[in-house]
Amino acid sequence: VAGFTWTSHTPNGTRITNCVGDNVTLHWSFETSPGEIIQSVRWFVYNEGAQAEKPLANYVFGVFFKMPSVKTRVEFLANAGIQLFNVSARDFGTYVLRVSLSRNRFLVTEEQWAVISLPDKPVLAEGRLVAMVLPETRFSEDTQEHHVQLECGRVLNDDQSDISVVWTTPHGKTLESSYYKDGVFILLLPNPVVGGAYSCRLDKVSTNINCLRDDKALTQPSFVHVDGMASRLAVVEAGLRTLKQDPDVGVDGAQVRLKLLEASQQTLVQEKLLLTQRVRTLEASHQSLTDHVQSLEEGQVFLNESLAETQQALTDGDDSLDKKVENLEASQQSLTEDSQRLSGQMQSVEASQQSLTEEDSRLSKLIQTLTEDNGRLKEQNQKLTDQLQNVTTAIRDYNNGPDVAFTAYAGASEIKAVSGAVIILDAVITNNGGAYSGTTGKFTAPSDGLYFFHCSLEVDKLYSGVDMMLNGNKQVQADRGIVTVEIRRLKQWFCHWQLVTRSISHIEAAVKRYGEGKRNRSSVALKSNSTQPHDLGVEIIPTHTPHHHPLLLPPQ
Repeated sequence: VAGFTWTSHTPNGTRITNCVGDNVTLHWSFETSPGEIIQSVRWFVYNEGAQAEKPLANYVFGVFFKMPSVKTRVEFLANAGIQLFNVSARDFGTYVLRVSLSRNRFLVTEEQWAVISLPDKPVLAEGRLVAMVLPETRFSEDTQEHHVQLECGRVLNDDQSDISVVWTTPHGKTLESSYYKDGVFILLLPNPVVGGAYSCRLDKVSTNINCLRDDKALTQPSFVHVDGMASRLAVVEAGLRTLKQDPDVGVDGAQVRLKLLEASQQTLVQEKLLLTQRVRTLEASHQSLTDHVQSLEEGQVFLNESLAETQQALTDGDDSLDKKVENLEASQQSLTEDSQRLSGQMQSVEASQQSLTEEDSRLSKLIQTLTEDNGRLKEQNQKLTDQLQNVTTAIRDYNNGPDVAFTAYAGASEIKAVSGAVIILDAVITNNGGAYSGTTGKFTAPSDGLYFFHCSLEVDKLYSGVDMMLNGNKQVQADRGIVTVEIRRLKQWFCHWQLVTRSISHIEAAVKRYGEGKRNRSSVALKSNSTQPHDLGVEIIPTHTPHHHPLLLPPQ
């Protein structure tokens, strides 16, 4: 039984998480054994929510065929992989590779599949990250010190392996979480603690975070303020509590505790210096505020005096203001009258504008009508011009057409013919254009056209008839046949008998053709044992010129 070995870098059943707009590569490959022939390599996709597979591409006889829906977004990777560009939401689903190969009479088909999907979205307890300072410090075995703890969370996802946060210090330095527990990320602050604003945010490097660019609640950082002095004191107090709780320690432990106390003492000294500097700063600020208050009080006195002077000036100016008000009222009355006059003029202008608008609309409609009429007249004129050109060309071509006519009869006094045989009129009198053959008895049309054939015959006793044939197809059957038939170029016309006759008195033929602006008739009586000939005529009337223009025929 045939079989082959998978050498794929994409294991069967792999789940690949990608964002919309990313490129995805499925590294599928296999090896065949000697004598095995690859029948087909096909790719399918089960889109999310779909019940049936959808063809994606085929690889047959060394040619990679892609479906139109993904023609510009899928490329082939030897020997069975594909790369999908610019993934959209409708591209997520299960992708299947189906390979069929044969060996002798056996056919084997095997599959590989992988799932392409969006990563799981982080689910947060409050819909966003929340950062806070934990009330208790934590002792680190690595540093042998107590540290202030910052918390960031809480994540509710069952699978939290792809979720992480990044911390930022007040100085802009980024730190990773110290540990993770129960959906919460913990950061142990280095000693001595630096006070200020710390923040945590979801790590943008993580795949699932890259897909959340439009979710501001999940991408915004959370801030928490850390009191540097209080935090450092909390670390010292935690160290002292540790010493009290474990007084029986060895030499190494005592040395460690001594180092902790020295570090705590040094921290307290630094805190004292900081407090002293802060007190001095506060005293300087207090003096500055005192001076500022005194300046404000002096300014208030000045403002009060200025206000009193302003009130007196306002009182003195009341009379002047009354006169100004009267003048303003008079001016307002004049302006009101002017406004009324202008309103009347405006109404007149609006009425004139309305009349002009209506006239403009009427003229526009008239212009539109004239334009449409002009367009129709142009179309009619063009049609008539084209028709005239066609007629002129048709007449010219018709007049220049070939002159085809023939007159022939049977040279022998008596003809015996088998029913269905071609009657050969071997005595040719007229054969304009050389279309009739006295050897075969057949007329071959040199050009397309409408041809008129007339033939007659006489028998002495036995009834007989004649068939006019066009390319082996009967056109008419009669003792005296007349037919008008349209013949294409190189088609053949001929007569043949229905049965054997004892004798043929005579056969006559004539050809008539209209063309070249004139009417020609060639008619010759072909006699055999008869003094009064009967006319056998062929009239050739072309219906179209070589340029396919209609032709008006003259009356006969």
